Amino acid sequence: MGLSLKDTSFARYYLEEGKKEGKKEGLKEGKTEIAFRLLEKGHSIEDVAEITGFSIQEIKGLKERKP
Repeated sequence: MGLSLKDTSFARYYLEEGKKEGKKEGLKEGKTEIAFRLLEKGHSIEDVAEITGFSIQEIKGLKERKP
């Protein structure tokens, strides 16, 4: 009975790192969706930045690519 790739320390480390990265990406996608909705409702760029934690420049970039 051999070890699978998941049983190695190396693999476990990278699986955990992948999970962390996935959570970060998901959180950012959610905050981006909220930012779009706030902009659609007429909130100021400054308010959207404060609420989401994004910078004003990031919000301006979102506003320019707004679907």
